[in-house]
Amino acid sequence: MECSRKKHDAHYLGPNPKGTRLYLGRYRKVPDDRYEINVSEQSMEYSSLEWDSKYCMADGFVRYEKRPNWKIEWKDLNGKNKEAHKDLLEQTHINTAMIKAENEEQGKWLSLNLEKQRIRAWIEMLLDFNYRLYITPIEFVEYDEKLTKNCVRLAVIMDV
Repeated sequence: MECSRKKHDAHYLGPNPKGTRLYLGRYRKVPDDRYEINVSEQSMEYSSLEWDSKYCMADGFVRYEKRPNWKIEWKDLNGKNKEAHKDLLEQTHINTAMIKAENEEQGKWLSLNLEKQRIRAWIEMLLDFNYRLYITPIEFVEYDEKLTKNCVRLAVIMDV
C-alpha cells in the first residue's frame, strides 16, 4: 500500500512517507463457498461516489497517466468494454470542469494549479464516460514475516 503524502491520512508513516510502501500482509479473493451466502463482485457508478472519493481517484489517475500506454478499463452494464486515458480527455471535459469550479467560487479555476485543473477535468471525463468501479471481496491470508524482512532489506538497498 502506498503511503500518504498527508499526515492526517490513515497510512501516514513518519515525517516523509511519500513514495514509501506499507506492507499489510497477503490477501486473496474470497473463494466461493456453496454452503455460505457469498458477496460476489459488485460494481458501482463513479457518479455515486462522494466528491472526496471522486477527487482522490482522479488524482491517482492523473499521476498514473504519465506511464506509457496507461489506461483505465471497465465494462458497462451491457458488458461492453470501455476505457479512459489521457488522450481521450477533451476540451469539453476541461470546459465543464472550469464552469463548475467558477460556479463554486468566483475566479476559482484560475487559482487552481495545472495539476488540480487536470484532476477536475478527469472527474468530468469519468462522469461523461459513466465509469464503473468493480469491487471484489478479499480476505486476509497471512502476515509473512520473511517477506516483510525482504521488503525492508530491499528498501534499504534501494535507499527508499
